[in-house]
Amino acid sequence: MADPICNGSVCGAERTVEVNVWGKQPHTFSFSFFQDTIATTVHCVVNSNSWAIDDDFGNKNARSTHWFTGTNIVEYELVNGVPTHSRVTASSDGNPGQGTKQPDQLTMVSRIAWLAFCSGPCLKRKGREIFPPSDFWKDLLTVERFSDETVTFDDPLGLPKIITLTTGNAQPIFQYRTLSSTNVFGWEFPLEFKVAQYRPLHRFPSVTTETNGWELEYTASGKMTAVEPASNPQLPRVTIGTNGSRQLTFTAAQRELWDEVVGTAAKTDAGGYFASFGDVCTVRINVDRPYKILARRQRGWPFVLDYKLKDPDGESTLSISLDTSFRSSDEEVSKSPGFSRIERKRIRVGSEEVAFREWSDSSAHNSDASTRLQVVDSHSQVPVVIRITAHAKDRKKALEDALQSMRLEARSEPFPPNQSP
Repeated sequence: MADPICNGSVCGAERTVEVNVWGKQPHTFSFSFFQDTIATTVHCVVNSNSWAIDDDFGNKNARSTHWFTGTNIVEYELVNGVPTHSRVTASSDGNPGQGTKQPDQLTMVSRIAWLAFCSGPCLKRKGREIFPPSDFWKDLLTVERFSDETVTFDDPLGLPKIITLTTGNAQPIFQYRTLSSTNVFGWEFPLEFKVAQYRPLHRFPSVTTETNGWELEYTASGKMTAVEPASNPQLPRVTIGTNGSRQLTFTAAQRELWDEVVGTAAKTDAGGYFASFGDVCTVRINVDRPYKILARRQRGWPFVLDYKLKDPDGESTLSISLDTSFRSSDEEVSKSPGFSRIERKRIRVGSEEVAFREWSDSSAHNSDASTRLQVVDSHSQVPVVIRITAHAKDRKKALEDALQSMRLEARSEPFPPNQSP
């Protein structure tokens, strides 16, 4: 892979790099009776004092994102596009590994990617503690910490070339080696690396840690598949829920957004048009015009924020979002110039009757709804926000009528990539 070219208009004092790394991880499970190989891709956004890592757990319907902000690690999980978990943990160096009495953060594969691409802030800290990526050692050893012999690249980011973790009797338990590297904006990144972790032998009914009493737990290899300049990882706004739990929401100022044309409604034999789109699930709907299909994306976020069917003449738009945090309140709507009163009515969406809010302002006639819709041939429902905006009432009515044909279907193929324009 050739070194990326550093363009003078891109390089600056605040450098941030976006990296995708492909990992091949042969596991050797307990008692070495079984071996499997798992391939996965981890997405990292790296800065000199912060990072963000996306991981899909090997499950295309789930996604976990961790941000290290310099003072905290923020965790946010989505399952089928629905927020299911969030947590904020204080951290001075962004180390996801923990000692024997605490659970590690990130998955094992992401902890390996963290070592390769995001461990610079931690490795710079005096008194740092590095732990093996697989936490199986916590059940087998009584050690509280490991000695580490680490050689880093000689640049401000300071990622590792070599890491060797040993126990008190100098027994290696984990080894990391960079096989090749590339320079991006004056920072050295691994193009390819390998790791190996060891564990004490199981000799029923006990475990031995004597010399020659260790075995290979697993080996793993990783390759950089893409690298590009990026905006800094951003911290979501943290709010406290009514039950005391922490929830994460995103403010518009923190988003780097763009609309990407991903298709056009196709003409049917009956003379109408048919649109199909989606990432978490597939939305299908019949419309009366060749609407363009636009996907609104955010850098570093694995899912499309919302889809829009936009009339070529710009006179009407149907927006469907699986993120319910985007719906404006009645008070916010009432502040629109030329606002008319809000009215409520029910509109059929697929097989369900849904309560819609409608109003007009100086720019358009509007209606929207926030609801949960059933995914066809599935026991799951997904939250959606539907918005219609039109300059003429008949255009608005046509889109409302089109919602009767709308259906949500489970996806069988992987998500499309989220890439910047």
